[in-house]
Amino acid sequence: MLQTLSFSNEANKRWDTVEDGKSVAAKILETKRIHTLDLSGNTLGVQAAEPIAEALKKHPELKIAQWNNLFTTRLNTEIPVVLKSFTDAMIFAGTRLTTLDLSDNAIGPQAIHGLQDFLSSEACFGLKNLYLNNCGLGSAGIRSA
Repeated sequence: MLQTLSFSNEANKRWDTVEDGKSVAAKILETKRIHTLDLSGNTLGVQAAEPIAEALKKHPELKIAQWNNLFTTRLNTEIPVVLKSFTDAMIFAGTRLTTLDLSDNAIGPQAIHGLQDFLSSEACFGLKNLYLNNCGLGSAGIRSA
């Protein structure tokens, strides 16, 4: 049976270290079949993202990625690195998303190229809903997406 795994708004949890990421990754790995992964409302750094990305590689059945408001207080240099590690993990797993919500993240034009590669991959061929509201993409970013 497919499940929703939610870490949404865990008191605006700040995941900075590899250890922080391992605690999230452990819960992802414990869940046999994840339909929806909701990380919204927390803040994720590069080091913490590494074990989470590794866990994502074990879940090709993932359909919905709710990752809005995930990078509050993060540098604009961190966001592209985290997004690339997550999207590469989903491509590796053979994930076929139907919904990707990255709203309310300061993605900006610096990260759109990595997302563009993901959006044109097989992982997004069945994508029905793409939410990029309030991401600071600008006109060039919107054209790319």
